[in-house]
Amino acid sequence: MSTIGRILVFFGIGSFILNYMSMEFKLLMWIDNWGFRTGVLIRIGFIVLGVLLMLADYLIKRNKNVA
Repeated sequence: MSTIGRILVFFGIGSFILNYMSMEFKLLMWIDNWGFRTGVLIRIGFIVLGVLLMLADYLIKRNKNVA
């Protein structure tokens, strides 16, 4: 779960950076098809979902060590 979270965060942040340089990951070129604002929301969603997955993985592992 943590690995998927890291991938989402990487692509979300990387997509932001590349977008401001007028480039994009080939895998994520579809993001701006619905407009700039929607693209930004999707990028933010990638980052938030990635962080939540990493947090959930951390909490699950921590609770297994406690019990």
